[in-house]
Amino acid sequence: MNFKIRSASTRDIQAWATLRQKLWPSTIEKHITDISTSFNDKEFLCFVVEDENKNLIGFLEACIRKYANGCEHQPVLFAEGIWVDQSHRRNKIANTLIEKLEVWGKANGYKEICSDCGIENHISIQAHNAWGFKETERVVYFRKKI
Repeated sequence: MNFKIRSASTRDIQAWATLRQKLWPSTIEKHITDISTSFNDKEFLCFVVEDENKNLIGFLEACIRKYANGCEHQPVLFAEGIWVDQSHRRNKIANTLIEKLEVWGKANGYKEICSDCGIENHISIQAHNAWGFKETERVVYFRKKI
């Protein structure tokens, strides 16, 4: 399968929002707003994946965080979300997205990439392990309304 990874641009907003909705359920309008705002954020980056017909089939969003649990260096490059359409999985696309982020991170002086997922998300945990991430800790967050 042929695919191309590139930085996201404003022409991608609608298709990117549609993919984003599959990873993070919300309204398309909310995703469009979030994406539109992200172009002004110097601590945010997104790579998109195009198939041979120039249709978007995946993305990886990352940001710069001041701190991330289990990291040894600050600031840290943080992979916020990665998505590849179901019909294009098992083609090394997600792995190639992570490699692209690694290259960008090294070129910009970062020493590590961090990420997270829910404790119950076994597929994501397996994927992170396959991409070369090492688990650092497990955390349960609590909330009490007052």
